[in-house]
Amino acid sequence: MIAGVVLGPSLLGLLFPDFQAALFPKETKNVLYVGAQLGVGLYMFMVGATFDAGHFKAKAKSAMSVSFAGIVAPFLIATLITPFLLKVPGLFAVGISVGSALLRTNAAGWLASLIVQNLGLQHASAFVILMLL
Repeated sequence: MIAGVVLGPSLLGLLFPDFQAALFPKETKNVLYVGAQLGVGLYMFMVGATFDAGHFKAKAKSAMSVSFAGIVAPFLIATLITPFLLKVPGLFAVGISVGSALLRTNAAGWLASLIVQNLGLQHASAFVILMLL
């Protein structure tokens, strides 16, 4: 994930757009997108494969609280930052609605929280978590 942020449009494309375009020609972007989607799907499969229903039942109240916070917190953060992100040229498709942008921003936050949880970093400092994401 770190490589994706560093090499993608978030950092390399922002700082050195010509170099990023040369490194990843337009013809390869579809292949990279499919590979990224397969990676996310495999990651989600691994999360589901390690799910322990017995452990969940024993900790149901705590799990519901964490689940609720894991949905509400990214949604609130996305609600606050989406209006600012809509003003960034090229970040979202032209004419995208606020609701659609909010959904995409929230999904990214939710996925990041799953990664933090599965890496066991929920008790780590915020700096360590941000460096790993």
